[in-house]
Amino acid sequence: MMKSYALCSILVLTITTGAWAAITGSIIPNSIAPVPGSGDPQTYTVDYTANITSGSAKADVLFLTDSTGSMGGYISGVRAALDDILSGIDASLPGVDVEYGVADYKDYRDWGNYTNYGVNLRQAFTSDMAAVGSAINSMYAVGGYDPPESQLKAMVNLAGNWLTPSGDLGFNGRADAQKIVVWAGDVEGHYFGEGGDGPPDYYPSLNEALAALNAKGILAFGLNLAASGEGLDRDYGGDNQATYLTSGTGGRLLNDLSLSSAEIQDAIVDAVMTGIEVLTNITLATECDGDLLLEPVAQTIIGSWTPDDGDIGGSLTFEILCSPNGGDFDMVLLGNGAELDRITVDITAIPEPTTCILLGLGGFALLRKRRP
Repeated sequence: MMKSYALCSILVLTITTGAWAAITGSIIPNSIAPVPGSGDPQTYTVDYTANITSGSAKADVLFLTDSTGSMGGYISGVRAALDDILSGIDASLPGVDVEYGVADYKDYRDWGNYTNYGVNLRQAFTSDMAAVGSAINSMYAVGGYDPPESQLKAMVNLAGNWLTPSGDLGFNGRADAQKIVVWAGDVEGHYFGEGGDGPPDYYPSLNEALAALNAKGILAFGLNLAASGEGLDRDYGGDNQATYLTSGTGGRLLNDLSLSSAEIQDAIVDAVMTGIEVLTNITLATECDGDLLLEPVAQTIIGSWTPDDGDIGGSLTFEILCSPNGGDFDMVLLGNGAELDRITVDITAIPEPTTCILLGLGGFALLRKRRP
């Protein structure tokens, strides 16, 4: 069955569908119009309704660990607890298709991928538990040049490359899987403009790191070896870092963990179960790979959703700088990072002067294909 909506004479939206997952949803744009003003770029507001129906049957879980010298005890604890962690998740979530990846971060001056990206991929997402175990066992706590580390840079690059299939940061994640990062460390991260290890403009701000995670709907769960407000959660760069990133994505922060493998095991199993069972990050993202300049390219956060909730409504405001040939961008509905729906917005430029005015009603069709 097809639905059609009369909205705008020069805008065409068509639905493209990806692989089916147990979580389903749809975006219904009720109206789209420019904000009063002139010039290029032009600001537009989309009023939408989002419909969501259930939780996902797939999850990609990334273990991200500080592997500098101070982390020797933690990495040893993960090694000791690995079998129990994986079997505990499997026993607690039967029938859920979980794949795991492993990555670590150090300092800018630790060279290689640590310098280039702030993060080093040890194992792309896989269901091969032996490969995951081997990747964790390959990490040694060594290096590091000052107390702050590169976790903010790591967050930006792991988010941007989560779905990349190959290369230095080919995490090979799945678009229809819920996305979870379990992040462990004992100190705060370098941030934009701060002196110390690496160029001042090398690191992102806290806001940029959070925006990168939310653009992919990734839930961040923090395992802080220090007390609340210390370690990963130090007020550094404008806010308590770990609280800002975990709560901002719909995840959770666990503070003051001991180095016992049992406590680490319980914390990781709990984080993964929570990330799969409860939808705490419902996101409407925008993606643009063509000729248009779209700002923000990130998202609006809709919030959490439970089966008792109905449709969710809201608005998304963004700017478009139109190319002479027009172009397109996607609006993507995500639930804990699982892609629920995608609408392609095709913009036709108005020449002399080039602009992207979206005015008028009638002659506009939205064709929605039902998921199988």
